Amino acid sequence: MDIAPYSEKMMLKLANIAFKQIAKGNWVMTLYRWMIDSRYRQYKRIDKFQAEQLVNPPLELMEIADTFRDIPFDKRIIEILKYVHGKLRYRLDDGEKWNTAMETLKKGIDDCDGFNNAIWVIARLSGIPAFKLYGVLGVTANAYHYYLLYMAGGKLYAIDGTYYVNFQPINFRSEFKLTPSKYVTVDYVFNDRYIFKMR
Repeated sequence: MDIAPYSEKMMLKLANIAFKQIAKGNWVMTLYRWMIDSRYRQYKRIDKFQAEQLVNPPLELMEIADTFRDIPFDKRIIEILKYVHGKLRYRLDDGEKWNTAMETLKKGIDDCDGFNNAIWVIARLSGIPAFKLYGVLGVTANAYHYYLLYMAGGKLYAIDGTYYVNFQPINFRSEFKLTPSKYVTVDYVFNDRYIFKMR
């Protein structure tokens, strides 16, 4: 998927530089399994859940991703956010159920994990590299939440299809920061290869 995949050592170094914006301290790689289906008590590593959606994706999903391919990355992520936000309606799951991006788009309804996973998968399939886009699990002023962090110019910006939707261009946004009124904690930061947490 990426032109040049990064080594674990390089990704950990990048994480410790980039994620200092979130919190001071050392970030470490970890493994974390999330309940992706509470009805059937199914758990999956969150990096593997992401990675599986990039392998042999449905043709329809590739066609969607391809429509964004010629747009510069910073504008592309916002256009994908707008696309997904326009296609879906928000509804809290009854229990916990993480759908794939294609399942979410077909249903037309989901909660934060469905919206933001669809944005993440379309962005990655469109060619945005893994080091520029991360999923996040953490507490917000509203509830526990899955949202995205996008890296541009060495800074992180929140991309969120549900709680705190913002269609402003990246260059007009404030850098991501933790605040009691919005994003309160970051527990895990992940992509299709790695999961990070504070030591």
